[in-house]
Order: sequence, then structure tokens, then C-alpha cells
Amino acid sequence: GVELKDFVEHDIDQYDWAIRGCKAGQAPRKVQNVYYTNPQYPEFLRSKYQAIEDNEQRWESYQAEDADVVLVAYGISSRISKEAVNMARAEGFKLGLIRPITLWPYPVKAFETCKNAKAFMTVEINILGQMVDDVKLAVENKYPVGFYGTFFGLPEPEEIVAQAKAMLEKEGK
Repeated sequence: GVELKDFVEHDIDQYDWAIRGCKAGQAPRKVQNVYYTNPQYPEFLRSKYQAIEDNEQRWESYQAEDADVVLVAYGISSRISKEAVNMARAEGFKLGLIRPITLWPYPVKAFETCKNAKAFMTVEINILGQMVDDVKLAVENKYPVGFYGTFFGLPEPEEIVAQAKAMLEKEGK
């Protein structure tokens, strides 16, 4: 069976940093963040986050500048998608790839170079399309954004190309 140790009560008053309310006659202790008392702190944070968004976006773009459909993938999905791009290009179908390296800040600048894109499609190893909303925001909902995901196994380059072509046909572009 399981043996439990005897419960030993400890004296919380031995710690001067502990939050425990107060004893009779004492003022209550407060948790206070020094940042919240500085009126310049919110503006400091805003400018800090803006600088991060402006300067820290990272991505790899592969033949996306003239692509009709741009795949968006990361990790092993991006390596498979790159193979799909090469396969599609050999067939004369203009497919490209954006591989986000930073997920925050999301590399929205990468999408500015896709001047000929008619649609975008995320390729993910999940069935939820976790990156679809990120891409929709990045393209400001100006383009259709599709999703191809796998649950069992890895995506196949041939299937990625077929899905991209089907998406383009569906959109009538």
C-alpha cells in the first residue's frame, strides 16, 4: 500500500515575503507591480512591441514572388511543400512557398512580395488549420486562404499540388 508522511504544519510567518493577509492590528500586505505605477510604462511597452513587430519578422520565401498560389508551411511541412513547388514548377504551374520562421511577430511582410498571388494555402500536419487565421490576417482577407492538413502521416507533394490546383479552379482564377 501507500504510506503517507505525517502532515507537519509550518509557520508561514517565518517568511517575510509571503502573502497571508494580516494579523490583527497590522496593515494588509499588497501585491504591487512597480511597472503599473509608472505612467510612461504603457507607451514604453507599445513602442517596444512595435519595434519587435517592425524588426524581428523572419521568414524564407521560395519562388513566391510570381506564384499564382502560395503555400504557407513550417517545419517538415515546409520541406515537403518546397518539393511540391519544384514539382509544380516543372509542370508549368506557378506555386510558391512562404516558410514563417517567427510565429510572433508573424511575418506579414513576407506576403507583401506576393504580387501575383491569387490564393494562399497553409500546409500543416494537423486537422485544425492552426495557421489559417494568421495568413488571413496577413493578407488582410483580400485573397482566398485554403488549408491542406494531414492527421495520419505526412503530406504528399503530389497531393499538395493537386489541392493547390483545385483551390485555384474553385476560386475561378
